[in-house]
Amino acid sequence: PRRRLANKTERVMIPDRLSITERAAAVETRVEAGDWEYDSIVSSKRSQSTYSLAVVQDRATRLVRAGLVPNLRPVPYATVISGLVGGLLVHTLTTDNGIENKAHADITSNTGAAVYFTDPYSSWQKGGVENANKMIRRYFPKGTDFSTVTQAQVDQAISRINNKPRRCLGFKSALQCAVEKGLLLDGVSY
Repeated sequence: PRRRLANKTERVMIPDRLSITERAAAVETRVEAGDWEYDSIVSSKRSQSTYSLAVVQDRATRLVRAGLVPNLRPVPYATVISGLVGGLLVHTLTTDNGIENKAHADITSNTGAAVYFTDPYSSWQKGGVENANKMIRRYFPKGTDFSTVTQAQVDQAISRINNKPRRCLGFKSALQCAVEKGLLLDGVSY
């Protein structure tokens, strides 16, 4: 039998990805503001809509921001994520291995912060934003078609989440903590 030649080109889903294990250990402590996690919430499959919601959350202050994305193609998604953290203190960003994160280099060039990726099938490594998604789902339940939702409706829901006192923050709101820890730069308002 003939010997097969090894395939020389390895297919890489996300080029130049940094593993979460390379992230500074101080990020785990949630003491310093500016370490963000991000994720997406998609429209229902039944609606056949490509619209989704990009969600970012600061690990220390639990401040949440969200923006509508027309589709989960890497470049538009990266543009929305960069816009969501624009004007805010950003040290690191952590996300999952979804194909929408392929343009992470664009986010790094826009924010100056490295993007780290969780291990495959380990969404708990960015549990803060997963919890934020759960809170957002109270306003936009599963089955929501995000093409029928306006950014103003999203902003209203996010405002309620950010102004709610939280036990994990000593019964302060995420917005109060963000102000105290200097997360809001350039006069970003809520």
